[in-house]
Amino acid sequence: MALTPSSWRPGLALRLLGLAPHYFHGRGLSFRGHGLGSAAHRSRVSLEMFVRDVLEPYLAPEQDLLDVGCGPGYLTRAVAGRVWSVTALDVSRGVLACARILNPAINIDYRTPQDFFGSGRRVDIAVSLDVATWMGDGELTDLLDLVWASLRPGGCLVLRTCVRADIPGPGHGQAAEPVGQSTLAVGQSRLAHSRGSRRGSPHCHPRQADHLVGLVEQAGFGSVLLHALHALAVESGPQRAVAESAAAQNCLLVAIRRYDRIGGSDRITAVATQSPPPQRASQPAARG
Repeated sequence: MALTPSSWRPGLALRLLGLAPHYFHGRGLSFRGHGLGSAAHRSRVSLEMFVRDVLEPYLAPEQDLLDVGCGPGYLTRAVAGRVWSVTALDVSRGVLACARILNPAINIDYRTPQDFFGSGRRVDIAVSLDVATWMGDGELTDLLDLVWASLRPGGCLVLRTCVRADIPGPGHGQAAEPVGQSTLAVGQSRLAHSRGSRRGSPHCHPRQADHLVGLVEQAGFGSVLLHALHALAVESGPQRAVAESAAAQNCLLVAIRRYDRIGGSDRITAVATQSPPPQRASQPAARG
């Protein structure tokens, strides 16, 4: 990118992203890249609508936001104007280089998970659109541990994921993956493995709702809510294809980071049939 004339960089970034099968999935793109501009425009518009219609109630101007699995940065750019700062994470330095060209903003910091996790930086809200769907239980647990440590106490976790009622949870005929102590190295390697598997042949993991909530609570989150998302709230692409092919329901999971991981159950679980109510938290996350 540094050696490419500035006027050519957006086109080059799109062509490089077009080599991956998942960023503009199902768009009917040719090898020469025809239609990449239209696909990018659709991604931008659909994610701007998603932020406006779904995420906005959870955003506030004073927040520091973490975007986990940012890809080309279309969600990152869509939320940047609604919060104080955005740290966007992706395992691919090449994708991050493209994101910096396609979706720059003065308050966006694109980094790898290795650069961010363990740095001691804290955020008020962590958002991830598709990562949870592509991860197995062990991978998701490791990621939740890392996100928990990076959120300020009282901070908010927002995941877009798929749930289905016919997948048995632990104790119902299907054993869950063992949950071990997470480390930066383990979390980084699992996140990279999940993204790498997705590049070749995606492996989706829709979960039974109670099982998903249990994983989130074990990681130290409480007040877990599951909101069913209307199909229009999910742009066409991998996430929508997973829900349709697996007869799963696209959901928005919202949870609050506890001050510690010890204590009684403060679990509140609900599956709504409409988008989340437009209510903001009465107090910002603690800045400790």
